Amino acid sequence: MPLDFPSEGYNLTEDPEVLPENLLRTECLKVFVEFLQTSGAANAKNHVILKIDFKTTCEGYRGTRISMDVKFDLVARGLMTRSRGISVHPNLPLSYIIDTLLHHRLHDFYFTNINARYYGCRDFIAQALTVLRSQTYIDPYIVRSIPTNPEMPVDSVFDALGMRFRGGGFSAFPIDRGSFAEFQRVEEGLPYDGSWRAAEIESLISSL
Repeated sequence: MPLDFPSEGYNLTEDPEVLPENLLRTECLKVFVEFLQTSGAANAKNHVILKIDFKTTCEGYRGTRISMDVKFDLVARGLMTRSRGISVHPNLPLSYIIDTLLHHRLHDFYFTNINARYYGCRDFIAQALTVLRSQTYIDPYIVRSIPTNPEMPVDSVFDALGMRFRGGGFSAFPIDRGSFAEFQRVEEGLPYDGSWRAAEIESLISSL
């Protein structure tokens, strides 16, 4: 059956069963954590997503993105300012990743709204990577950075989530918390706002 891909993507929060079987069977080759610049404002945070490259094309598509957006019909778009590649288990079907996230109810997520600004995408991605690592589907250590300069001061994608990337530079920026309806967040060792790891990353960057 040909993949009839809707322009706005598939909404797994509303319908967890919506993905076509031929897409779910497609094997993953690479996983990237992408930091998007969605605003020109100097203090704007990155919108962070997962990008998965396929081992072979699926109905002409070479990969997919997993993104938690405030509104499904307003997909966050922006310029990719940084991409961090991590290792994925060989020959892993996309269904293993999707089923793991759905099993842990990560898709039932709410952003935090402060002064009409929404926070939480890095929280979602951090917890998604945490459960995928617990299944040994991914390795959190960065194996590829795009662009390669400036050199990253950290080697874990979890630590990179505690940073902001803009205009060729970076700064410390702890992970803001959204809200999961059922999933119990794991924060130990992750650079969440107020954590010891976030303080370490800030100290490391300020010493450069």
